[in-house]
Amino acid sequence: MTSATAVDEGRGALDNLLERLIDVLTPTGVTPREIGVPATSTLLPIVSVNRGRAECP
Repeated sequence: MTSATAVDEGRGALDNLLERLIDVLTPTGVTPREIGVPATSTLLPIVSVNRGRAECP
């Protein structure tokens, strides 16, 4: 699996989860649908990934 495929599958899973949660009550007693929150996600781009070991100061 390529990283792009993994990201696409992850986004699909996240969108499915958000769609299922749209009618679940929040702690205030209203649902995200009632609040008017869209059931979509916005993924931020990854600028760079550093796999090296972090050095302690």
